[in-house]
Amino acid sequence: MTFLSSDFSFEDLHTAEGLERLDKTFLNYLEEGNTSLAFRLRTARQKPPSSLEESALLLDLSPYVEDFLSAFFSIEKEVAHLQAETHGLAPLYRCKRLFIQRQAVKSFSKEEALAFKGPQLREELEKFMGEPFSDLTFAGHVLRALEEKDQDFLDTAKQYAAWALHQEHPSRLFRLPRKIIPEALISLEQKDGVLSSPHRLQRKGFDCTDPGVTLEDALDQAHYCIICHPQTKDSCSKGLSEESKGCPLDQKISEMNVLRTQGYVVGALAVIMVDNPMVAATGRRICNDCQQACIFQKQDSVDIPSIETQTLESVLNLPWGVELYSLLSRWNPLNVKKPFPKPSSGYKVLVAGMGPAGFTLAHYLLNEGHTIVAIDGLTIDPLEKEILEKPVRDWSSLKQPLSQRKTMGFGGMAEYGITARWDKNYLILIRLLLERRNQFSLYDNVRLGETFTLPQAFELGFDHVALCLGTGKPNGLDIKNNLARGVRMASDFLKALHLRETTQKESLANLQIRLPILVIGGGLTAVDTATEALAYYPFQVEKFLKQTETLGGLPASLSEEDAILAEEFLGHARALRQGDLSCLNKASTIVYRKKIQDSPSYRLNAEELDLSLREGVVFLENAAPHEIRLDSYGHIESLVIETPEGQQTLSCRTLLVAVGTLPNTFLDEEASDLKIEGEETLLSYQGEKKVSFLGDLHPIYSGNVVKAMASAKKGYPHICEALVRTPPSSSASFISLGGTNA
Repeated sequence: MTFLSSDFSFEDLHTAEGLERLDKTFLNYLEEGNTSLAFRLRTARQKPPSSLEESALLLDLSPYVEDFLSAFFSIEKEVAHLQAETHGLAPLYRCKRLFIQRQAVKSFSKEEALAFKGPQLREELEKFMGEPFSDLTFAGHVLRALEEKDQDFLDTAKQYAAWALHQEHPSRLFRLPRKIIPEALISLEQKDGVLSSPHRLQRKGFDCTDPGVTLEDALDQAHYCIICHPQTKDSCSKGLSEESKGCPLDQKISEMNVLRTQGYVVGALAVIMVDNPMVAATGRRICNDCQQACIFQKQDSVDIPSIETQTLESVLNLPWGVELYSLLSRWNPLNVKKPFPKPSSGYKVLVAGMGPAGFTLAHYLLNEGHTIVAIDGLTIDPLEKEILEKPVRDWSSLKQPLSQRKTMGFGGMAEYGITARWDKNYLILIRLLLERRNQFSLYDNVRLGETFTLPQAFELGFDHVALCLGTGKPNGLDIKNNLARGVRMASDFLKALHLRETTQKESLANLQIRLPILVIGGGLTAVDTATEALAYYPFQVEKFLKQTETLGGLPASLSEEDAILAEEFLGHARALRQGDLSCLNKASTIVYRKKIQDSPSYRLNAEELDLSLREGVVFLENAAPHEIRLDSYGHIESLVIETPEGQQTLSCRTLLVAVGTLPNTFLDEEASDLKIEGEETLLSYQGEKKVSFLGDLHPIYSGNVVKAMASAKKGYPHICEALVRTPPSSSASFISLGGTNA
């Protein structure tokens, strides 16, 4: 790696002293380039600016941050190329705004537009343009024709655009926002009593099912944003109402979009990371609170998570992009309040749980100078020594296809609860941000309350204990035979599927499910479970068929039940090999007690529900479980449901239950003498000793990854305030923690 100055080493970028020197270097750089801007930044650090002043400062400062970091990592050419790509696509969005939306849309009715002969019009346009047709060439010629008032070309272009707008799959240039109908957020068709999607996607395997969006798409969405922070109307960040509160992390979304449209990709990432340094754990297919609070409520909202993730990916794919992202998590000159970490404070904090709340809290407390010891109940495989000690040049060197990726145990629900819709390679970035810090230690296979108790934690010398213990036990079904074979909790199924690596071809781990599959519930866990179960079944039976072929047939010693099951699996596997997918028709059904529009998945993230249905899951609404019936072997055979028309019996061989969770009872069972204080995340314990509870332990922040991360961001200042009330403990012995130092 080539640095801006030989005075900086890789190790310097992970110490408070080195980062403070880096900050001074940047300030000198800024002073030389723009004295007045340097003065504004120094002033803002001394006296907090208003939100409008801060936004203006960040937008003015971001290009200098981008230039500085480009030189620091010797990637000026690559960053300039990203900027040029953005500027090269600018005609698309200008044409869309000035010509498509203002003229073509209004000139013809849908019937008139569809009557035009699009292919012939396209040929005429190519003759006008003198080059092959593409969205970009079309946009460029339209903009020139508008300036030159070339009406003949514009008339033909207008007719073609009107026709293209109404095609089934229009390109990005001709794709306009749709009107939102709350009762019809997704396309549905009803047949044989169940709801399904008229559109089908053929899912194969367990590699990441979402390729993300292109640069063109991300920029289209950034241009679609009306940039409302100057009027303080940025509801995506601040919230539209009490029900729609916007980004839980208060991310500067409008400012990010301004910088993306201007071509400052590194600057946009730096703005994101002012409020969301752990951006690798958010974004597309993870969060959409900001979209729900977007100022566009009657038409498609701005796809903010996709812009965010595409921005991160653009930076990661630069040479040394991993290190650039890593550096911005510790030193960010756009963070006027805390641009670099504080020196060591002497305080020692135990963080119990390395899910989204735990790893986010650890990051913030490390930047405050505190020593962090993290524990987790799962087995966490250690990272390779080389990537911890040496800079990573290529992001691709850390990535693996999800179907081949080894589950490392780190990340809590982000590891085992989220499906292949999200690229779990991002978890290694989170680990690098933490495990390269010399004030961070991680111990696995340690459970607070089992391995050692809360009083013992304080006896070990910790100054604070942060409880980030995740969700409580899943709710079960209070019906007959609810513990029968073939019935299991959805969360248990997802854990077994991902933590045991059952979806990998070489894995010997086995997880048995049978068809038909019913999933009880209406939330995202039910949706993920139904989707993954449907994807896993073909993999399971194909693996069984291959093993049978390797052995030369089935063992003669199989019991009657096992022989029936084996023939069932082999029959399905052989049919699937021949391309006969009939066994998967309505093989995975979500059973919900209310209408689909009332389900949490529909209300909170209809896109995920839609994609699940497109992959072949079906939805049965207004159906409440009544009784589980068994076959002669004690295995579930059917589910009796209550419907408005009376009782019905559904064939069922696998029943997965996703009906919410019970509160995590750790606080009641292990810490009965804790008392809630005035702060929203603190509990008092033995006088000045304090315990905090975050993530799913906290009723305000429970429910999803981003809220858990928000609990850490908004809770860590209270922890810091509590710590300074007493001097740090003189020593702490971590040897007694047990487990393994991961």
